[in-house]
Amino acid sequence: MNWGILRLPVWLASTMTLLIPVVSSLAAWLFLDEALTAAQLVAMGVVIGALGSSSSPRRRPRSVPRRTSSNSTRSAVPARQGPVSR
Repeated sequence: MNWGILRLPVWLASTMTLLIPVVSSLAAWLFLDEALTAAQLVAMGVVIGALGSSSSPRRRPRSVPRRTSSNSTRSAVPARQGPVSR
């Protein structure tokens, strides 16, 4: 993990730390013949799904061209008339 913190963007390295329990559980199942319950498998799926959805690039909405009106020279914000009294 220390390697990733130095070489990856911070948001990605910190997000991927959530995979450590998933990888550890799968390694224990694969190499040590540990049993995985249905609840553990569902939880692993939730973690992987959440990480996949949060790490995927977002689509930017298309910008809608603004209408130009005949009053395009007027400012939308009125100018200050004088000193503000409190």
